[in-house]
Amino acid sequence: MPEPRYACFEIRTECDRCGQPVPLNGPALLVTCPHCFSEVRLPEERIADLLDDFENDYPELEPRQGHGGTLMSERTYKYGYWRLPPRCPDCKKVLPEVEIGTEGTVACEDCGRSFATFPPEDWLAKACPSAKQVIGADPPLEERTPSAEPSSTVVALSCPSCGGGLRITEERSRIAPCDYCEVEVYLPDEVWARLHPVEKVREWWVRFEGPTKAQLEAQRRLRDREEEAAEVRGRAARVSDAPGEHAGRRVDLLGCAVGMAMLLALGILGAGAVYLVRVGRASPQWAEHVPDTEGLLAIGIFAGMASLFVAWLVWQHVSDRHQRYAMRALRDFAVRHGFEHSYSSHCVGVLDGYEVTLDWSGDHAVELELKQAEEDWHLDTDPPGDPDEELVRFSTGDPRFDGLFPVRYTTLPMAKALETSKEPLSPLLEFLDRWGGRIARMQLIDGTLGCHLHPRGPYRGVLPPEDIEPLVLDTVALARGLDEQAARRR
Repeated sequence: MPEPRYACFEIRTECDRCGQPVPLNGPALLVTCPHCFSEVRLPEERIADLLDDFENDYPELEPRQGHGGTLMSERTYKYGYWRLPPRCPDCKKVLPEVEIGTEGTVACEDCGRSFATFPPEDWLAKACPSAKQVIGADPPLEERTPSAEPSSTVVALSCPSCGGGLRITEERSRIAPCDYCEVEVYLPDEVWARLHPVEKVREWWVRFEGPTKAQLEAQRRLRDREEEAAEVRGRAARVSDAPGEHAGRRVDLLGCAVGMAMLLALGILGAGAVYLVRVGRASPQWAEHVPDTEGLLAIGIFAGMASLFVAWLVWQHVSDRHQRYAMRALRDFAVRHGFEHSYSSHCVGVLDGYEVTLDWSGDHAVELELKQAEEDWHLDTDPPGDPDEELVRFSTGDPRFDGLFPVRYTTLPMAKALETSKEPLSPLLEFLDRWGGRIARMQLIDGTLGCHLHPRGPYRGVLPPEDIEPLVLDTVALARGLDEQAARRR
């Protein structure tokens, strides 16, 4: 069994109210300023990030080595961490090993001083799964007790109203009533600090065991990629049988058949001409009127070139006329909606506040930027999937959606929401109701939405004319629906 990893921490921050240093003597989310006694709330990820930093640095640290520095975020943090087992700060004796899950105290075997120990709270165990036990820190929340003993000194003051003598001890509140005139007296800072010594920053330890957060993340990503690869293979098999692909093949076969027929016809004509020439040369009455050998060669070359040229013209006519129809429809759409039509297959314009790029011969025929839902989704119909680290893979159970997107990631709150409701998916599902069976490629990454359909019939590599405007309008409606959903979540 691998040895446990121990880290010693010293952390302090500053008070939002008075700006004075506040010791963080433990992994707590709520601490009290020792100067103005106001509450200081800390974000969960701040302490967890420091624990993760130690875990990432641990392999490179020798015993008693560590790092320190200043972290600037919502407030300033000064920190230090070392690869060091729990020890008594008085006699420097290493403390006895504590069993994971223990909640109580551990005592120094030399001087008998006791230290609190407890398992990490749920939020910390989730944020840093390798953190198993905390030693020498302030207990969480209400169970926390000050480490410094209160002063037993008695301070004598005079009442500023009647001049009566006041005996102030640590049991008195900051605003103490006069025993004679009952006027409330506010104790000066010097007196209050003398009776209630300010707790200073001190060492506390965390015991780590098992895989780190980075290792668990790497394992999860590996499983995600294996699952993606299997789904991509299944999608590739489905796409190869799509109607648009067969239609494209039929167009190719038609063009080839027409070209071959023309070549065959011209070849027969050429062969017939050569045969007639040879017969004529063998006849005395026609010999002087038949061309010589050089003439036959010239006729053959001319006939062959003519055959190839005619076949090329037929091929171009068969294969390009449908693209010309689509280009004309694209140009008409650009004029109708005020788009800038820069060249044959590309135009840019604004619809419903969205800047839309339309290029039906590219990877994505329609592409636009979302306004609100910029980081909620990472969806792709084709690998590679390279999502941000904070995104998690999810499944919806809807074959229309999961079958289309083998690469599908979202934020953790969104993934949890999808476990109970498909409402966040409603704009996408409405879009798939109309176009789902015909989508060749679709992508929603970093707020960029793009989609392309399988071409139908003879339209090889381009969108059919009748699909251009409906696809653009429906994609804009999808973007608007996603942004409205994102705005409500915020």
